[in-house]
Amino acid sequence: MGSRRYEHLTPLRWRAGVMVLFLLALVLPATANAAASTGAQVINVPRECQTFEAGTVCGSQHGVFNVAATPSGQTSVVSDIRSTSTFTGAGAFAGCSSTFDYSTHQHYLVGEESSFAYRQLLAINDCSGQTYECALTFQFHFAGGQVQYQRQELDCTP
Repeated sequence: MGSRRYEHLTPLRWRAGVMVLFLLALVLPATANAAASTGAQVINVPRECQTFEAGTVCGSQHGVFNVAATPSGQTSVVSDIRSTSTFTGAGAFAGCSSTFDYSTHQHYLVGEESSFAYRQLLAINDCSGQTYECALTFQFHFAGGQVQYQRQELDCTP
């Protein structure tokens, strides 16, 4: 099976993206000045594991977030997040091993004109040895009281 591309996701996803932008427009201007002087905020969650009857699940996460006021008076928000999870089976799942890698990049520009860009990469290697890779991209630009353009893509390969 080859690559599948979905140019138009559901209107519900589009509305959810618009709602996120409007919420950011309300919240971020108040926080931008405080964050602009502190620079990027880094969050590291070191690798932790939990063991269950079915096996062991381990995960870690790293994120970098930055909020800044631009010279034009807009607020810029950039985030990069990477998560890795593994599963090693036991008992009935002995011999099963899978990984889940997730990374996302988001950029919001909020002001008189607002834009939102989101890119998510996902790689899954399941217990059967099958690997799946997906890329989700979502972008839109808002100005003059309406959405000027939007683009949505989901591209997955098994």
